[in-house]
Amino acid sequence: MSVSAAANWTYYVSSIEDKLYTLNMPSVGFVNGVLDLKLTLAQAKNTEVVVCDGLFSRNSVMDSTVVFRAVSGNQQANVSIDLRNFQAEIQVFDIWLLDSQGKSLKAAKLICLPLKQPMPEVCFVVGSPRSGTTAVGKLVQLAYDVKSHNEAHVGEIFSKLVKSATEYFSHSSAAMSQMTLTQQVSPHFVEAQLVLNLRDLYLRYYPNQNVVDKTPGVAMIESLPLMLKAFPNAKFVYCKRRALENIVSRLIKFEKVPFEGHCRQWNRSIVLWQQIKNHLQKLQLQDTRFIEIEQFELANNADHVIGELLEFLQVDTGRFGRLTKYVKNNSPQKTSDSSSKALRFDELKWTNEQKEFFLSTCGKAMEKMGYSLDESYYR
Repeated sequence: MSVSAAANWTYYVSSIEDKLYTLNMPSVGFVNGVLDLKLTLAQAKNTEVVVCDGLFSRNSVMDSTVVFRAVSGNQQANVSIDLRNFQAEIQVFDIWLLDSQGKSLKAAKLICLPLKQPMPEVCFVVGSPRSGTTAVGKLVQLAYDVKSHNEAHVGEIFSKLVKSATEYFSHSSAAMSQMTLTQQVSPHFVEAQLVLNLRDLYLRYYPNQNVVDKTPGVAMIESLPLMLKAFPNAKFVYCKRRALENIVSRLIKFEKVPFEGHCRQWNRSIVLWQQIKNHLQKLQLQDTRFIEIEQFELANNADHVIGELLEFLQVDTGRFGRLTKYVKNNSPQKTSDSSSKALRFDELKWTNEQKEFFLSTCGKAMEKMGYSLDESYYR
């Protein structure tokens, strides 16, 4: 099953100065021929919006080749870009605002990527390790009726590449020199090239099927904004688990990692996920783009959780049986007597120093997530 079969481009907007305007549309998406940008301008009336070539301009609107213009009469501006006039390769545009005195301000970068084949459904399963990501990743594969690798970790690689390239363009002497090609190359173009390569990699390894990427850990959560640039239709499943059970399980599975490291990583995953949700909201993407699955609920009320997951994925409920069968035969994250039982903080065999560190590191996030410290699990 694929989506956006008629689309032949994807786009994302990299904001430079969002105080100048509000984009009245998602900041990532698909395009079939013509991209219509809808903006509300913060400037005075009659501000002119100019879209220029973002690769070969000379940092001035007047010295650039103006591709399209739109004049705002009441702070509303619509800019139509006919991508049918461009070759099917990466296109980078600068969006400028010109006030009534002719002063120009660069508002944003618009990046358009050619879509050479229909985009499949794409789902990323993330969360702190030992929070049910393996079980949920398998459930998503069963729902889509596909097979994927146990874990991917590809997003982390490309995120590091983008970060390294960005730092090089910002700080290297070569990028500052007028005598180098590096100085002329737009870092946005390099990022776009990596985004396109990232997309092509997934579609090469998972041809003609929906993509399911289960990768636990902080690094992958940090990579989700980049994954969204590659896959504007991406959905995200965040697997969560109370810190008590999660850290007990992690200590057994990853015994060489210090107790303090497990606490920090659990807390960091919670903080980062909240940032991702805020990012999705800022991009004006609907809440239907993500779902949170509590490992404790999956262990104790699997039928309800599976029903919510199938609805989220918009998959035929006729596949409900195969998912429930998997859960019954594969208890998620079973590292002690039962993954369905809640622990008590005061009965854990941790040192007093460890308990103090746990409360200072994870206590605030535990409270925010509605978790208790006793066998009730929730506050």
